[in-house]
Formats: sequence, structure tokens, C-alpha cells
Amino acid sequence: MRFLNPLFLWFLPLALLPLLLNFILPLKPFKLPFSSVLLLRAARDSRLKKVTAAKTLILLLRCLAVLCLVGAFSKPVVGRRFLGALSGLTAGAGRPVSLVVLADRSLSMSAAFAGRSRLDFAAGAGAGILGALGGRDEAALVLFDSDAGDGEWSSDLAGVSKKLSWTAPGFKGTDYRRALEKAYALLALKSPARKKAILLLSDSARSGFASMPGAVSELRGYDPAVTLTGLVFPAAPNAWARGISALEGGGRTRLAVFTAAGGGLAPRGLPLNLYAPFFSGAARTAPAGAGPSAVFDLPAGDDPSGRAELGAPDSLARDNAVFFSLARKEPAARKILVLYEGPEALKPGGGAYFLKKFFETEAAAGAVFTADFMELSALERPPGTGYGALIVHDGPGAVRQAAIIDAFVKSGGGALVIAGVSGKPSGGAVLSALGFGSGESLERDFSLAAAEGSTIGAELDGFNLQRVKTARVVRLSAPPAYETLWNFRDPSGAAIPALFGGRRGKGRVLVWTASLDLTCTDLAVKPVFAPFISACLRRLYGVKPPRLRQALVGGAYAGSLENNDDVKVAVTAPDGTRSYVLARDGVFNYTLTDRPGLYSFSAPPESGTFAVNLDAANGESSLEPETFPPWSALAGDDPVEAFKSAVYGVEIGQFLLLLALAAFLAEFLLSRRAL
Repeated sequence: MRFLNPLFLWFLPLALLPLLLNFILPLKPFKLPFSSVLLLRAARDSRLKKVTAAKTLILLLRCLAVLCLVGAFSKPVVGRRFLGALSGLTAGAGRPVSLVVLADRSLSMSAAFAGRSRLDFAAGAGAGILGALGGRDEAALVLFDSDAGDGEWSSDLAGVSKKLSWTAPGFKGTDYRRALEKAYALLALKSPARKKAILLLSDSARSGFASMPGAVSELRGYDPAVTLTGLVFPAAPNAWARGISALEGGGRTRLAVFTAAGGGLAPRGLPLNLYAPFFSGAARTAPAGAGPSAVFDLPAGDDPSGRAELGAPDSLARDNAVFFSLARKEPAARKILVLYEGPEALKPGGGAYFLKKFFETEAAAGAVFTADFMELSALERPPGTGYGALIVHDGPGAVRQAAIIDAFVKSGGGALVIAGVSGKPSGGAVLSALGFGSGESLERDFSLAAAEGSTIGAELDGFNLQRVKTARVVRLSAPPAYETLWNFRDPSGAAIPALFGGRRGKGRVLVWTASLDLTCTDLAVKPVFAPFISACLRRLYGVKPPRLRQALVGGAYAGSLENNDDVKVAVTAPDGTRSYVLARDGVFNYTLTDRPGLYSFSAPPESGTFAVNLDAANGESSLEPETFPPWSALAGDDPVEAFKSAVYGVEIGQFLLLLALAAFLAEFLLSRRAL
């Protein structure tokens, strides 16, 4: 037995109210003068036993009436087995059943359960339920994940069961709202004379309720006469790879891999391996926390591709890997001219000293940027064509050199201007020539922070800029259209621009509003220094940082070709399936991304790869069920019997209401006669 309004069961103690009133409020006797009580005593003794029995029966009738009223309002439903014992009902007897089977084929249904997948267990339960239906019953099978398929009504229940057994889990998320609305739409086509039911073969994953309204009754097409049942699976421990990003620094590319875990399992201590043809590094251990679980350094070379994978077994193996295909167009060897102010700048602790060490280290690592060094005062003519960018330590007396540098930038060159020398920031001749207005020099304890919406390279993500301390800066006024990339913040939180970026003529300009000397800032001895200089140089040359060519399962991959002609592109999926898509003006969109992995494309003479990964944002990897799903859970060892009880059960609230009225009527008549 189950109750549709179980809250009314809290009123069951009211059935004891007649007994309490009888003992608390007894009738008081009254005196009546009488000549002789001898005959009354004899009559009392003869009727005492009869009156006592009548009073007891009346109290029981009153208690029964209240009990039936509470039971009627709680709407009890008795199961098929109970009804069969009373009236000989069997499966399929009474009204025929129209059943919509919603089979969840989302990613979480591939999780292991009792030695098999959740979907295998659900399909077995569904087959048992379909086999228990009668000859006049019918069913419609709807497969769903983030989308819901079409269902057709069929009286061939064995055929529906076979289709269910063929269902395999996919890689998408779950959307219960879409599935239930599809089921209600199918049942709306059926006659009210039929018993209508929905069987949800899912794990009741919490992630699938994101689009659900507050109540099932708010769904489009909702019918209260439909019996809604479903499975519920327990939570399970699971770890998964939730993302990957590409970082760049000084000609080297790094892959940052992110992991997560749930169900009582922590990612700490889980081995994380990188599988790529070029890579021979050691496995990393994934730590807990919000940052990258591991960072892999990739050597220079062609566009790499591969996968990073958690090595420890868990409940769901399909989400342990994340794939990558990297697009990086390394520039040809680029030459930089560093113009420093005076020989002191090359001594240890000076700004030019740290730049020299940077380029020496990068050259040893095979970086694409090389540099020559020259005193600013020695610049007598425009730099040669071999130089694409300048790093200039601005000085107050370099008026003639400032004009040369300005002309170099306007013609298409790049310039990183350091607004200070010898630890003293200033707005010198070079900045004036580039259109900057000089301001006051400020001495405080400044920290560094990226400006909101900064477009400086993604290779700087993950560095704690607040640890960079600066003692002296210069407040500059930038020309129009320049953006602030970084800020200095004083102890009060006030922001002063630290790094400007903009265009001048055909060239690009970056301005650092402090010195690089240790007497001014400790930027040069922080881990962010090398990626910062590399990002600045790439920005000056217009070289984009490495990017991942990827899409999410079920999404579209936007590919581009160097050839802008309209050509046919052949795309090969991880399972070897080949399909073709037309590229227009060198751009093609591929949408057959139904599984994660590496996809290859070919449009001779061009070819390449791109990665398709699971959408970690849909929450499918977190194997946590909804605590109170809006359907009757078919819990226990026998979901078939639980389904029968839910569908073939009958509400007996009206019967209890009639029984309560009968009890009240009997109590009234008995009271009149006996008392």
C-alpha cells in the first residue's frame, strides 16, 4: 500500500480523540427525588452489562470513523497483489495499459553497476516489466539524453523489449524535461479508457534536472491520470578529466590538464598520463584543488595531438580521458633589438641584465626570439630589416633616437617601452614621441593585477600577479584607443595602469610604466617574468598563442583552411567512419561529433586533426542521484512487482469515506437505542 497524500497520516492520532473525551469529560449524574429506589437498583443491575457493552461499541465506532476519514484524505492505494487476493485480478485484467518507456542513453548510464552497466540493468528491468503486460496492452519506446527521440506505439511488446536491449549509452547529458514532455505528448493521443503510465529507465542523475520546473504538473502536456514510475541508482565514486588548456611561454607549449572527482573519491594521488607520439615524459599525479592537476611541457615541432588520461579505475571509465589537437604557428626566427640606457643597465640587478639572461635561456631552449643589445644613445639610423621589434629603456635625453623609434613603429615595427631606467620611472623622450603624456612618479607598495577584460596572452593564466611587488611607478596618460592590460594597485586598492597596449601607424606598442631594475620591482625574479616577455613579443609580432582545435560532443567544429577556395573536406571519425563536408571560403562546419576522440580532416594538400571532448559542464560524471525524484521509485530487489503495484493499484479513499459515514450512522442509531 502507498499513499498519494502521506502528510495526512500525521493526523492518525486523532482517532484516539473519542476515547480521550470519554475519560476527560464524563457525564455528571443529577439528583431526582424518588419515593423508593429498590426497583431502580434492580433495573440498573439488570441493564448495567448491556449499557457498558453498548458504550464500548459506540466508542469504537467513533474511533473507526475518525480513522477512516484520515485514511480517506491520505488517499491510500493498494497494490495488484492485494486486489488479486480479493477479486482475482491478474496482470492485464481491467483496463488495458498504454506504457511509454523512456530509456536514458546518456553518459552516466555507462557507469558500472552490479557487474554491468547501469543501462544494461535498466534494460533488463524494462524487459521484465514489458513481459508482465497483458495481450491488450501496448508500449512506445523513446530513447533520450539531452535530446528525446520519437516513439511509436506497438502491441508487439517482445519487439519493443528487443529494441530496448539493443540500446547503447552515448556521450551526451540528460534532459528529463524534454523526455517527459515527449512521453505526455504520446499518451495524450490515447483514449481515457486506457490505463496510462510512464516508465523512466534512468539513474535519476541530479544533472538531468537542470531544466525541470518546480513540479511535474508544470510540464507541457501533463496528465494527472498518468502513473509516473522510474528507477533510482545509488551514488558511486568517480573521477574524471574535466578540461584541458594550452599555455605558451618562450617558444615552449604547455598543456594544463584539469581533473575532478565525486562520490567520496578525491583526485589526489591519481596517476595522470599523457599519450602523444612525440611525448616521452613521466606520468604525473593529479592533486586536489581548483588549479591544473598537471602541466605537461611539449617540445617544439609540428602541431601535436593526443590525449591525457587518468590511470586509476573508477565507476565510469569513459570520462577519464581528454583529447587535444594543438594548432601553433611558430614564427620564423624573430630578431629583437634591445636598447638600454647606459652600461649600468647590464650589471646584475639592472633591467637589461635580466632581459639578456632571458634571451640567453630562450636561445638555449631553441626559442624563436633572439636579441641584440645596444645602448640607446648609439642608435644613429633606423634598425635594419632583420629586426621586427624593439625593447626600449626610455631615457630623457634621447630625442633624436625617439624620432627614429617612432618612425620604425609607424612603418610596421613593434616596440616594448620600459618607462624607467636605474630604478627610476620617467616619461622620457621615446614615450613623448609615441604620444604619451608624462605624469608624476609615485612611490608606494604596489601589487600587480590583470585589468578586467585584458587581452594579454593566455599563457599568463595561472600566475599570481599579486606577488609581484613594485616600489616606484610613473602615472602616464595614454593616447586614445590604447587599452590597459595590467594595473598596479596601492594598499588602498586604487588602480594605476601598469601595462598599456595599442597601435601606432602600422605598428604595435606596449608600455611598462615602471623600471625592470630590482631597486624598483621584483618582476624580473618572479616566475611570470619569462612568460610576460614572451607574450609581449608575440603581441608585437602579431603572433597568436597556441590554440586547441576542439569541439564538444554534440556540438559543431568550425575548421579553417589556408586555401580559401570552396573545396570538399573529408573527415574521419575515431571509429573510422568517413564523411564529407563542404568548405566555403576556407571555412567548414562539422557537426557529426557524437563521440569523443581525435578526428582527422583532409582537403589536399591540407590535412590536420581536431579533438572532440565530453562536455564536463553537463554534470554527467558526477554520479549523484536526485534525493527526491518526482516519480515513484521502483526500489527494491523486484522492480517488476513494484511497477505492477504502482500501475494496477487502486485508490481506496472513497471506500474509506463511505466506511466512515457508515460508522457515524451506526454510532448514531446505537446511541439512540442503547443510551
